[in-house]
Amino acid sequence: LASKLGAYFKNADVTEQLAKVKAVVFDKTGTLTMGRAAQPRWHGAALSPAHKGWLLAVVNNSTHPLSVALRQHLQEQHSGPLPAVTQYKEVAGQGLSAVVAGQSLHLGRPTWAHSTAAAPNQQKTAVYVSLDGQPLGHFSFENHYRPGFENLMQQLRQEERPLHLLSGDNDSEAERLAPYFDQLRFKQSPQDKMDFISQLKDKEQTPMMVGDGLNDAGALQQSHVGVALADNVHQFSPACHVILKAERLPKLHTLLHFSAWSYKVVKWAFALSFAYNAFGLAFAMAGLLTPLVSAILMPLSSVTVVLFTTLMVQWGFKRLNCKRA
Repeated sequence: LASKLGAYFKNADVTEQLAKVKAVVFDKTGTLTMGRAAQPRWHGAALSPAHKGWLLAVVNNSTHPLSVALRQHLQEQHSGPLPAVTQYKEVAGQGLSAVVAGQSLHLGRPTWAHSTAAAPNQQKTAVYVSLDGQPLGHFSFENHYRPGFENLMQQLRQEERPLHLLSGDNDSEAERLAPYFDQLRFKQSPQDKMDFISQLKDKEQTPMMVGDGLNDAGALQQSHVGVALADNVHQFSPACHVILKAERLPKLHTLLHFSAWSYKVVKWAFALSFAYNAFGLAFAMAGLLTPLVSAILMPLSSVTVVLFTTLMVQWGFKRLNCKRA
């Protein structure tokens, strides 16, 4: 049933883990924002067709949301074969580097791309570019939040779970996001995110981390439940506990409630099984049950519990899904 919400669990234990979540932590870029909808804009000297081809050849190797947006943008402006890429490297939280046509190309944070200049518009996410150690300029990206984002956050805010945001981006969106979160942390490295998750676990807050599965892989693995958003079937993070289709992010609140309901049903099923067997055992010890009747009632116990669990879980799913549709 969870798959109908766009969620795929690593194993059956994830249901219990989700039911015990006490704090929710979100990444921003590629999680709350739509990488594919981002429209890059170049700031700097005009890029030659060769430079655009080199950049396209490098970002082709990355599945980061900003790389995907850059790839789509550059593909519209480039035709013909791409040059060979060697010594490719992708460092989480920093950027990409490679050698193309004998020249070293870096894309990412200012320090990674050998740039000391600040983006002229700090209200946008920026990816800096350098060639052989010389800054060329940067791409800026408009932030487009996923449909249903505000409704999801309002639903989560109505509960007692603390909400946190950990982002490797700058704090340009702090004012917009502040009403939804108890704590905002920007310019966070992958290690910073892991340390924050560890702090929540030390406080017994059993955190759930929701990220894109790339820069957040360590935090996803460190968390009580790691939820990786996937825009397509090729994006998969073995570090996570749950794969959630990106377009189904607004169903995250329903997924949490469905897991809590399923966990309750399992406990009720154990209680029902115990009561059934205790009741039957009392009759058997009193000599009121023949061996034949006992042989019939024993498997009937299992059938009853399975039927009860199946019907209750399905009923709960329909009720929650309709209520929060």
